[in-house]
Amino acid sequence: MRHPILFAVWLATFAIFLGGLAAKSDVLLFAFLVSPFAAIATFAVTNRRSTEEPLRKRFRILYLIVLGGIAAFSLLGIVGSASSFSDVPRNAPLAIFFLMTLVASWAAIARQTPRRAALPGMVAHVSWVPLIIINIANETLEWSRWQQMLAGLGVMVILILGAFASLLALYAFVGPARLAPATVRD
Repeated sequence: MRHPILFAVWLATFAIFLGGLAAKSDVLLFAFLVSPFAAIATFAVTNRRSTEEPLRKRFRILYLIVLGGIAAFSLLGIVGSASSFSDVPRNAPLAIFFLMTLVASWAAIARQTPRRAALPGMVAHVSWVPLIIINIANETLEWSRWQQMLAGLGVMVILILGAFASLLALYAFVGPARLAPATVRD
C-alpha cells in the first residue's frame, strides 16, 4: 500500500466527519479544517508520480462516478448560485467555488492521471475555508429555501467526493512511485 499515513489521515477525517454528522455536533468542522492539509499532501505526492501511469481497470467506473459526481454537483451549484441575480456579489464566492471544482473535475475526466485525479479534491478542500470566511463576513445569504438546500448539499457532496477522488489518485493508478532523478551540482 502506498502512503499508508496519508491514507490513515483521510480515514480519520472521514471518521470525524461522520461522527460529527451522526452526533449533530460541531466536531465535523474539525474534519474540514484538517482536510485541506491532507488534500495538499495528496496533490504533492501525486505531483511527483509519472503521468504515464494508467488507471487500473477495476477503478475506472468508480473513478468516472466520483469525478462525474463532482462535475454534476458543481453544475447544480452554479445553477443554484446564479439563479439569484438580485444579489450577485454575495453569491459570487460560492459560484466561483463551484466553477473551480467543475473545471478541475472536467480536466481529471478528460485526462486520467494521478495528478489530475487529486486536483478536484485539493481545489474543493483548500477553497472551502476561505469560502466559509467570506460567507461569515457577508453575514447571511438571502436565498430562497431551495437555493440554500441546493448549495449546501452541493458543497457537502463535492467535499466528500473530492476526498474520494484524492484517495483514488493515491491508489487507483498502476505503477511504482517514482521520484525525479537527483542531480549533483558542483
